[in-house]
Amino acid sequence: MAGVVYYWWAGGDVAPLAVGLLVVLGLSAIAVDWLGGAVSARVGGASLRTTLAAAVAGVALAVVLGPLGLVAGIFAVVFALEYRRHGEADRGARTAAYATAGILVSTVVQVLLTAAMLGVFLVAA
Repeated sequence: MAGVVYYWWAGGDVAPLAVGLLVVLGLSAIAVDWLGGAVSARVGGASLRTTLAAAVAGVALAVVLGPLGLVAGIFAVVFALEYRRHGEADRGARTAAYATAGILVSTVVQVLLTAAMLGVFLVAA
């Protein structure tokens, strides 16, 4: 997103409307990235505390183990904390599955938004 704004600022021949659309698409991708897992965990029934703990663990494990660490870490933390909270393995697994699915779906949405940005930039530039 910064590259698009810099290209426009430096005198690239891109219409301001196209730059605005690119910025909106970029901000949407960022919002989906930051909120996708948390929103899906909350929809699945996770507490706010569980959601925050899963986010911290996911980021930490993503640094160490990459994307697999992110997904596995969030699933494990949501399952463990929700199982401890309710004492039901089925409920913990369902909530963890919602959180994990949310992360995977948000990744697909980010790819689509980024591809849309590339398409708009190629057409506008």
